[in-house]
Amino acid sequence: MQISLSVSVLLPVVAIVLVAGVVNGILYVSPIWMGKAQFYAVAAILVTTVAWPALELRWRFPDVTVRSPVYRCRGDDTADATESQVDDPGDTES
Repeated sequence: MQISLSVSVLLPVVAIVLVAGVVNGILYVSPIWMGKAQFYAVAAILVTTVAWPALELRWRFPDVTVRSPVYRCRGDDTADATESQVDDPGDTES
């Protein structure tokens, strides 16, 4: 009964997150014998396949970060950003 309760709770959430066209495409491509349990197993495998290497890389190289090319300096970061700027060689104000 616990399993059916969790499935009944998760299905509306999945239906809200996924667009109907995506769900129809997945059902069209998937084999006819796949049921809810097999779809959950495939979803768990896909999440694990993406998350595991990402976490391993994060643990292996903790100093490497990925950030958006557009960012805003906040607080103390603004002083560091202005100090690290390279002066223009053609600047005549010095």
